[in-house]
Amino acid sequence: MGQPLTAGDLQEFLDFLPSTVTIYPWQSTDASGAMTWASTGTSYPARIQMKNHLVRDRSGREVVARGSVYLGTSTIIGIDDKVELPVGFVPRNPPIISVMPKYDEHAILYVQLEIG
Repeated sequence: MGQPLTAGDLQEFLDFLPSTVTIYPWQSTDASGAMTWASTGTSYPARIQMKNHLVRDRSGREVVARGSVYLGTSTIIGIDDKVELPVGFVPRNPPIISVMPKYDEHAILYVQLEIG
């Protein structure tokens, strides 16, 4: 088995995450289906790659994702959480289609979001 990441390895990885994305945790869904999120979010270093590609949604259906977001965190993001992209991205709050934590043999290295 390989060695765990060192602080230098981690900093090198974070250098490839030039953007900042804010995640607002889901709080509730009312009877009409309207969702509410926490008013305070958590910001993470991120790499955003916008390119249409096919992914599976939470129901297993194949859908088109508009892009991928790679978050520099080991925190698992909820699929119903709200993602806020930096200014210049349209839409700024795309839906999260899937959440995929990426592991090495020791721990979660980063979290990949597929966005609509």
